[in-house]
Amino acid sequence: CGEGFHEDRDCFLYCWDNATGKEVFRVPTGGHVEAAPTLYQDKVYFSAGGDGFYCAQADTGKVLWHSLCGHCD
Repeated sequence: CGEGFHEDRDCFLYCWDNATGKEVFRVPTGGHVEAAPTLYQDKVYFSAGGDGFYCAQADTGKVLWHSLCGHCD
């Protein structure tokens, strides 16, 4: 899940283990993570407000690409 209000910066996308509740990873962003992330195959896609759109490795959170495509929720 993500965090932040509409004008927030320095937010994160978080991933927790369902069985243990422990944090698996967090991805730092320059904007709020308001919309639900999408998991497809081994990647997670998510928007970060004014910081654009991200694609990260689903098991590690390593950012594979980041597009400054304008404000997206």
